[in-house]
Amino acid sequence: MGNSNEQTLEMLKVIGVSNMDQLIHETIPEKIRLPTNDMFRHKGEKLDGIDSYHIVLSHMRNLAALNKINVDYHGQGFYPAILPVVILRNVLENPKWYTPYTPY
Repeated sequence: MGNSNEQTLEMLKVIGVSNMDQLIHETIPEKIRLPTNDMFRHKGEKLDGIDSYHIVLSHMRNLAALNKINVDYHGQGFYPAILPVVILRNVLENPKWYTPYTPY
C-alpha cells in the first residue's frame, strides 16, 4: 500500500529535504551505506528480477541438501501404564498448558 506521491512529498517538505535520496544521505552514515553499484549483487553476481528468484531457490535447495535425515523413534518403547487420575488431571491435562490465562 504505502504512501502516495503527494504524501511522500508532503513528508519530505515537513522534514526539510527535497527528495528521498537526500533524506537517506542525511540520515544514514556513509560507512554503513551500500554503494549503488553493489545494491543488486551477491558474491559478484548481479541479482535482477527473475534471475534473483532462481538464485535464491537454488541456494535454498543446496542448503536443504545438507540436512541430515534421522530415523524417527517417536512412539517407540511406549508401554501401557496406569497413570493416577490426580497426575493425569493436574499435570497432563492442566489447562495452564493450553490457555493463555495467567492468574495474578
